[in-house]
Amino acid sequence: MAAVRSADPAVLPGVLSRQRACLLRQLHALADARGTSTTAVDSLLITAAELHIRADLGVVDAAEETLPTAVTGQSSPGQIPSQTAAG
Repeated sequence: MAAVRSADPAVLPGVLSRQRACLLRQLHALADARGTSTTAVDSLLITAAELHIRADLGVVDAAEETLPTAVTGQSSPGQIPSQTAAG
């Protein structure tokens, strides 16, 4: 949230980019771990972690779509105009 309040418009994209990179590294590490998991419990825990990270990536995606509008009052490039208008 501090990135949104920053006066520097480059802060938010940088934070979101770093967050996405970190989450993708975690998914890669889990894929490696899946290759060495030996029990059903290990597999379930890896699946749970993957689902959590994918949900976090969804939040990053939503932030990229929503927060630029909140900060600048303008539509983000990927936003459909009807999403911003009532009716």
